[in-house]
Amino acid sequence: MDAFLATLDWDNSHQAFNSPWLQLYSDMGNLAAAGYYPPDELRVARGHLVAVHVKDAQPGVVRGVPFGEGIVPFPETFKALAEIGFWGPLTVEMWAQMDETGDPLATVIAARELVDRLLIETWGSQLSRR
Repeated sequence: MDAFLATLDWDNSHQAFNSPWLQLYSDMGNLAAAGYYPPDELRVARGHLVAVHVKDAQPGVVRGVPFGEGIVPFPETFKALAEIGFWGPLTVEMWAQMDETGDPLATVIAARELVDRLLIETWGSQLSRR
């Protein structure tokens, strides 16, 4: 199976198998790197997403792209997740050995702050602060 299987292709497969056990763990960076628009792809997966990888990417490059330096439309992608009622895990995918800043911990903290900001901007009062 192609590692960048589009959600639209997945949707056709899901309908063919018609199994509640066949679900989707999508990766917004992989979708964008493969030329797909993550918000549209995630909308197709409504009701079938179990988790989502959050990372940035460049065309054909899925590892080591610093957040904000790639092509993933983060605000639109998070908005699409909210529109479909997604409340599952969001996992930030990063590679410390590829960090060019010399401070991978600071890079991770900045990524966490970006995701926090996107969550607050998108879901706002629906989030409980801990």
